[in-house]
Amino acid sequence: MAIKKIAESLLLNLEEQMQKEYGAKIGEHIKYDLVVLDGHVSTEILEYLKENQTDVVVMGSYGLSGMGLFEKVKIRSATTICRSCQ
Repeated sequence: MAIKKIAESLLLNLEEQMQKEYGAKIGEHIKYDLVVLDGHVSTEILEYLKENQTDVVVMGSYGLSGMGLFEKVKIRSATTICRSCQ
């Protein structure tokens, strides 16, 4: 039970940090959700897209390391997926 509480706290902390870092850059005129998911990456993203009305997903990665994940989600989703690479 204690491990679950720690994990939930870490996820909440990540969401708060993302909101501070990226939310301020997005602005108030655009409706958006910054989401942190826990589990198998592509499975969680696809499940989230199934359960929520999502118009666009922006996925970021450094280099080509995220290319496989990007392709897997893009192929299996009806949602527009954009990839940002640094």
